Amino acid sequence: MTLQRRVMLFLLLAAPLVWGVGLLFALTHVRGEVDELFDTQQVQLARQMLAVLPSVPPSLMATAPQPRAPQTALGAADTAELSIALWDRQGRLLLTDREGVQLAYDSQIQGFSDQPIDGRAWRVYYQRTASGDWLVGVGQLGAARAELVTTTLTAQLLPWVLTLPALLIAMTLAVRQALKPVGRLTHNLQQRPSDDLRALPDNDLPSDLLPLVRAMNGLLRRVERQIDHERRFTADAAHELRTPLAALQAQWDAARLAPGRTDTAADAKIGEGLERLSRLVTQMLALSRLEKLQSPAQNTPID
Repeated sequence: MTLQRRVMLFLLLAAPLVWGVGLLFALTHVRGEVDELFDTQQVQLARQMLAVLPSVPPSLMATAPQPRAPQTALGAADTAELSIALWDRQGRLLLTDREGVQLAYDSQIQGFSDQPIDGRAWRVYYQRTASGDWLVGVGQLGAARAELVTTTLTAQLLPWVLTLPALLIAMTLAVRQALKPVGRLTHNLQQRPSDDLRALPDNDLPSDLLPLVRAMNGLLRRVERQIDHERRFTADAAHELRTPLAALQAQWDAARLAPGRTDTAADAKIGEGLERLSRLVTQMLALSRLEKLQSPAQNTPID
């Protein structure tokens, strides 16, 4: 796997993870803010109800209210998600709205209470007067809070989801642009001949690549020194072998041409071996001289 694909894979895995953590944090924060907002509204509504009770004519509380049939849906203006009810000390329902008749009465309840009504979760706030004569309850459907949380999060996440393709394209282009120096370095190495041991250029390179390029230049210098050592060894060995080999050849010729000596098969093999060794030393000397040349002295065809 290429470095570019690794970076892209990491970004594609890291981005959803970061978004998931951010979504979880946003969900917790928004839910807390929504609960605080609606709880405050319920408390204010209960206090306002208790504040206007002294001005309510007693005739309005003479008979207990009966449940009313649901009205035609009012759309966004409908208040079916909010209810209010008022009870006296004996638990008789004195005042209520259309939905408030379903709220439960409990003389021991004070503050917030979560309770199911008709299979749906409601959050009800109860507040009693200081004298204990009246108890007011303000309820709100839990689904209303969840709907507001969902709507808020959707409004925040929708732009991110719509811009995700553009973000991925921008990330891909940014990664490719950032890795262009690596591509240039790779192309430089691929185009070099095997005998080119010059140092790689380290200008216009990111600081992250400088240690790598400098390490490669150091390796090239060590390889060049090693090759120079081998060339010097080859030349020195050829020079050192040429003189004793010539003397040995002369001694062998003198011994072979001595009066009264006849050539044998062993003598012929020794002579052939000395000739091969002489040719090898001559070739080693020629090789050492050729390796010192930067380029051939003649580039034209030979007949």
